[in-house]
Amino acid sequence: MPSIPQVNNCCFCLTTETGAKIIGWLYTIGGALQAILYLMDLLRILPRVGKEYTTGDAFVIAVMMALAVLICVLGIYLLLGVYKGNHSYVRLWLNVIVIVIIIQLIFFAIRIVMWIMGRSQPDIGVNLLNLLLLIYFAIVVNSYLREHGSGVETF
Repeated sequence: MPSIPQVNNCCFCLTTETGAKIIGWLYTIGGALQAILYLMDLLRILPRVGKEYTTGDAFVIAVMMALAVLICVLGIYLLLGVYKGNHSYVRLWLNVIVIVIIIQLIFFAIRIVMWIMGRSQPDIGVNLLNLLLLIYFAIVVNSYLREHGSGVETF
């Protein structure tokens, strides 16, 4: 099975450790902000469920809020793993991100097929950029693990 490529630095000028820390902070802060925005949305529509909104609308927002909290928690795991040298936390983050990448690849392929069939107008550029960025994050964190994992098996 081919392994994930390794990089020697992040963004051409930072160490992989610094890159992993930045990625962890982006996930932690971004996830927390998203969760707060979804909570505000949920609190705004809950009084209007049954009138302007359906229970399904509230459920979707609640699920999105839970996913944002999960992103925040994953960011915390990555930060703890890097700052404390706990490579099992970093591996957990990496494993979850690889699963997310696979799911996003499937959804991306479905979006392209739907677009070809003329059933939707997805923003393919944004979806592709998001996917490529996620893959790069996984490569940086995996490279950090290879450098600092002291023989830890990675992808």
